[in-house]
Amino acid sequence: MSFIPDSEGWPGEFDPEENSSRKTIRNVAPDLKGEDKVDDFIAYLDTSQVQPGKLEELKAAMADLAAFVDLNEPRIIAYRVYFSADGTTMSVLHVHPDLASLEFHLEVAGPKFPPIAPLIRMQTIEIFGRPTEELVVRLQEKAKLLGSGSVIVRDYHAGFARLPGA
Repeated sequence: MSFIPDSEGWPGEFDPEENSSRKTIRNVAPDLKGEDKVDDFIAYLDTSQVQPGKLEELKAAMADLAAFVDLNEPRIIAYRVYFSADGTTMSVLHVHPDLASLEFHLEVAGPKFPPIAPLIRMQTIEIFGRPTEELVVRLQEKAKLLGSGSVIVRDYHAGFARLPGA
């Protein structure tokens, strides 16, 4: 198996002989600047039930919210809205380089949440990382505003993150 490199050598070639227990891609310069920042990395996932008859209105509202976040939150790495195939469930995924970015999101986008409340019933907010107690309280308030959802914190155990510009 090999990968076809582009003109700059990315992604390089897979060499199974180099180490059979670990896949190695050659000709890729690792960006190690962010390695010690993995503890700061925060992922956010909320899941909501779409209220009957509200899917199209919700899709428009979420497209507007995503555009607002894009224009007003330069540090957020990703902000994605997903709907189940049958349109009954919405999930919103954010990826933040640190807690300050998620806290900023709640400050800036928070006033945009109340108009969405009649369109959904929030089920859960999951945080992957190490939020402060104050942040958890704010997320619980958001969950209460948008439904009766719970906040679940999943603490970092192992792994890595490749964050652009970290």
